[in-house]
Amino acid sequence: MEDLIIPRVVARLVDGRIKLHIDLKFNPNHGPDGRFTTYGSGGRIQTPGGESPHFGPGGKPSKPTAPKYSKMSGEELAKELQSAADKRDAEKKEEAKERKKLKTAYKQAQKEREGLPTVGSAAEIEAARDKWNAECKKGGKWDSTTPEAKAVWAELNRLRSPKDAKAAALADKKVSEAGKASASFEDKVRAKNKAAKEQFHTALTLDKEDRASLDIRGDKKLAGKTSVKKGIARYEELVSAEALGERSRVYIENAGRERAFYRDSDGSVHLESGGGRGIATVVHELGHHLEHASPAARHAAVMFRREKTVGSPTKSLKTVSKAYDRDEIYKERSDGKKWIDPYMGKIYRRGGSTELLSMGLEMLATKPDVLLKKDPELFALVVNAARGKL
Repeated sequence: MEDLIIPRVVARLVDGRIKLHIDLKFNPNHGPDGRFTTYGSGGRIQTPGGESPHFGPGGKPSKPTAPKYSKMSGEELAKELQSAADKRDAEKKEEAKERKKLKTAYKQAQKEREGLPTVGSAAEIEAARDKWNAECKKGGKWDSTTPEAKAVWAELNRLRSPKDAKAAALADKKVSEAGKASASFEDKVRAKNKAAKEQFHTALTLDKEDRASLDIRGDKKLAGKTSVKKGIARYEELVSAEALGERSRVYIENAGRERAFYRDSDGSVHLESGGGRGIATVVHELGHHLEHASPAARHAAVMFRREKTVGSPTKSLKTVSKAYDRDEIYKERSDGKKWIDPYMGKIYRRGGSTELLSMGLEMLATKPDVLLKKDPELFALVVNAARGKL
């Protein structure tokens, strides 16, 4: 059956007047792109090849879909990223084998090049080398720029040059090609590593509408330092507005010569005048702000530390590093595992605070792959706390 032609009247406003246009070629069975269409359930426009690229379910415009990382829980995100990390680890094993092959090929090419017969004998080359060294030391101070030293160097190179120039050119080409193959391979590996790193960064970054927006007060000059601004920006990308609730105000103050610290009584972050270790320090101290802003996050962190250190005695952090004060103590894990950093097991004498969220957020901002690999359970806890999913 031929397509049905139905006249269509189109009204347009031109120069303030309404003009009518009759389209005699209009066919209701043709879609937005001119292809034959039918209308399915829910008003969906369908093509012979499936759903229209212009409209989705319910007749609404469709958009390209992407993994909804921002909506995932810590456990879901850990599973998703662990799968990608496992795949990358498998690739790395194969890359190690390929790297070994390429390295062997390059060494073999060099060995063949160096094994070509030379103009001078081994004894003549050795004698010329000794003469060159002696010439350079003649004035009591090493100098290879004198005319005599340069002349001996030229003779040494002549003696070391291959007898067969054609064979030497072929050998040089082989060395060059082997070197280029290795360089190209390493470029590809770096690109893969960069992509893997970017995947973690993207997956942990919340959608703009979900992010926290800090109200920064206090030392504006310190807060305006590039490293501090970057730290605040990354923190806001990692932590949701829901997680912070109404505790969005943060004071940035100068800690002078003291170590950076957070004061929960007024929600202030005290940083070294230079900004400390940049993003890592800023996110770390703001991690304490999250712990004090969210009772659920604080409770989860305290319980996690308590469960992992049952029966473990307290120890001085001074035994870990002299940088810590004498009164700083921690507990090692008693579940057969180790903290990624002993500082994660720090015990505050007044209780109610931990270093788990601060250290965890710091790692999410700087090396999330390490946190996931070494402690996936803590990774999930920190993500859930940051996203207000506890």
